[in-house]
Amino acid sequence: RVKDEIVEYYGLPPERVEVIYNGVDTEVFNPRNVEAFRNEFRQKHGIHEDEVLILFLGSGFSRKGLVTLIRAAGILKATHWRDQPFRVCVVGKGRSKKYEAMAAQEGIASSVLFAGPIDEPERALAGADIFALPSIYEPFGCVYLEAMATGIPVIATRVAGASEVVQGTDAGAVVDDALSAGELAEKIAPYADAGLRAKAGLAGRAIAEEQSLDRKIEELLNLYTQYVNRGAKHKR
Repeated sequence: RVKDEIVEYYGLPPERVEVIYNGVDTEVFNPRNVEAFRNEFRQKHGIHEDEVLILFLGSGFSRKGLVTLIRAAGILKATHWRDQPFRVCVVGKGRSKKYEAMAAQEGIASSVLFAGPIDEPERALAGADIFALPSIYEPFGCVYLEAMATGIPVIATRVAGASEVVQGTDAGAVVDDALSAGELAEKIAPYADAGLRAKAGLAGRAIAEEQSLDRKIEELLNLYTQYVNRGAKHKR
């Protein structure tokens, strides 16, 4: 995504822009966190084990698409998940009053929880069943990789750079229209199935390991070496 913007707005030839995705610490964000922190996080916030927990994790609620997620949760409650208990947990810094009012208007005030910012996001991810961040602009979004590394299905929007590593895999789903609550609800709905969530979690973890910090460091060093060597040849 960022490469496309650089090419479009700065007029650089595409072949001069190398893409290296963000990396994720696969030790800090790890499926074993689920056993360590899941119950603790859910009990702290009064979330029952039979409730599917959709996690929104990020600061800057407007750009991250919280309006769309709340509206999608209202659609889920009225249609796909009428018999499926669920909660939306919003973790991050932001003014929550207008979003609380919106949840009330959607008739889902009791289904949307605002937990505030957290110092250890891996604990929130460990307590979740689905990660959904319907950003309306996102150069990449490391948190998508953090969710995948934890073994949670992710729902990303097409405008998020991280959607490029999700698209065409079993790790989650990509929403084409970042402002469409209906499409978001459709993409979330199948993950009421625990088996599908487990399959997505395994696929996501495999992707995260491919995007580990160690691999990103190696890719960067290789790129720097390539350009240093190229410069040395030109000097000759």
